[in-house]
Amino acid sequence: MANLTATDAATTSAIQANSFLLGLAFTELTGYEVWDSNTLTFTMNMGDDNPDGTTVGTWTTALTDAIYRAHSDIEAVANVTFTEVPDTVNGTDGADIDYWYYNTTAYLGYSYGVGGDGVFLNERYVTTAGPGSSNGLEPGGYDYITVIHELLHNMGLSHPFDGAASFPGVNFNSANTGDFALNQNVYTVMSYSDINQVDANGVPTTSNNLTDATRDHGFTTMGAFDVAMLQVLYGANMTTATGNDVYVLPTVNQTGTYFSAIWDAGGTDEIRHDGSAGAILDLRSATLDLADGMGAGGMLSRVPGIYGGFTIANGAVIENATGGSGNDSVTGNDFANTLRGNDGNDDLQGGAGNDSLYGGANDDTLSGGADDDILLGGTGGDQMSGDAGNDTVSYLYDTTGIAVRLWNNTASGGEAEGDTISGFENITGGSGNDTLTGDSAANVLVGNAGNDFLFAVNGNDDLQG
Repeated sequence: MANLTATDAATTSAIQANSFLLGLAFTELTGYEVWDSNTLTFTMNMGDDNPDGTTVGTWTTALTDAIYRAHSDIEAVANVTFTEVPDTVNGTDGADIDYWYYNTTAYLGYSYGVGGDGVFLNERYVTTAGPGSSNGLEPGGYDYITVIHELLHNMGLSHPFDGAASFPGVNFNSANTGDFALNQNVYTVMSYSDINQVDANGVPTTSNNLTDATRDHGFTTMGAFDVAMLQVLYGANMTTATGNDVYVLPTVNQTGTYFSAIWDAGGTDEIRHDGSAGAILDLRSATLDLADGMGAGGMLSRVPGIYGGFTIANGAVIENATGGSGNDSVTGNDFANTLRGNDGNDDLQGGAGNDSLYGGANDDTLSGGADDDILLGGTGGDQMSGDAGNDTVSYLYDTTGIAVRLWNNTASGGEAEGDTISGFENITGGSGNDTLTGDSAANVLVGNAGNDFLFAVNGNDDLQG
């Protein structure tokens, strides 16, 4: 049987060095509260042996499924395993975590923390998203965050306003959102600021009123701060999502729409939007550093007006992003990214890394950022900037012929018509009859198919007809 213990010196030091981890830590020991084992047992108590003396209810399938899902969510990010053991009368099952189902008007739920009397869930509140419904217990429902919130207390996480410390800018025992609005539901389910409406930049604005129609969606499974704290306490699960995974933005407010922090341990992965509304796709993961502002909790990928989307947990890397048919904003990270705007007037920002940016149709803005990038605007009048590094402006898919001159940053003909270019060292032509002219730098000019004219200016140039 597992027991309450204190974090070791290295873990204690890591928590103390970070204001957000410290804000989620309990402090009743010389270190911080944690289980002394990564293998935990649990039981659903059925008898009348509730240690608080309240009536024990009959478990519903919806509620037990929510508990199992919460266990799976935690197991996916942390090196923890939950194993169910049968209930026995008067608490002789020896489970590490006892679940109690009770009836009261006082609480949604509560927990006695690591090694305590277990997790208490309220029959009155955690069974319905409205009269006769169990949708609130689906991920994203307000009742589901009650389940995982109380379970995380039992794993050693406090509120961000009353534990070892408070989040930056948050007063003790207060639900204000603090510096950069990081004390709120999108970033940690331990917050009491259950905000699920944010503006186009991801800044929290107001709470979605908990009516019968909205209680079933729009909240968070776990935020990036929750994932980080679990991984500091128990280690990271490095077997989760090691393939080439695709994370699709929700486009409808309905049961099953929610925010979550992506934990992905490997592969070449993508955040994708399949809809027609303009979306925000941002591959920058949570830094856990207040100096990065909202980036400490991870930048949000979402469709404005939809109460769901993704942040990316600290240590996870998502390489690629693909927009839909609307006007999308797509931002890369410090790794090699492939960013696609598709239709619409899109804004693609590469950041660091050797990136490939594809604007698609319409009038797009593409910026390569640092390192060696390839920018392909597609059709429409595009604004393309290579920025730092050795960058290539590409018209690989043009079939009619283009004229591009690096020495005066002009582009015309075919897919180049109407484009504005700057900061490029190299040009790639298409299958038409192209005219490509370099500048005083060392250029690589690639004509590809067609009867092409390639002109070097100065520098050590590489001309490939």
